Amino acid sequence: MDGKVLMLLAVMLLVAFSGVEGHSGNHRRPSCGRVVRRGCPEIYDPVCGSDGNIYSNECELCVYIHKTHKFINIVGMKRCHGR
Repeated sequence: MDGKVLMLLAVMLLVAFSGVEGHSGNHRRPSCGRVVRRGCPEIYDPVCGSDGNIYSNECELCVYIHKTHKFINIVGMKRCHGR
């Protein structure tokens, strides 16, 4: 194969697998800051917690973390729907 074909193939593979969610490594810490003190907006923007629960939005997850003192990351939704 020549260089252009290999490059095209590499780009296609990168695009195809860039949206794949894994059970580890595809997570982030919630941005809680002082949001817990002000109250949460009534916006439905669900997030999946690393505990396997779905929270109505990131702020609600932060409230739960604040109340329980648990360490919970935001993970891909497939983890919560895969039960």
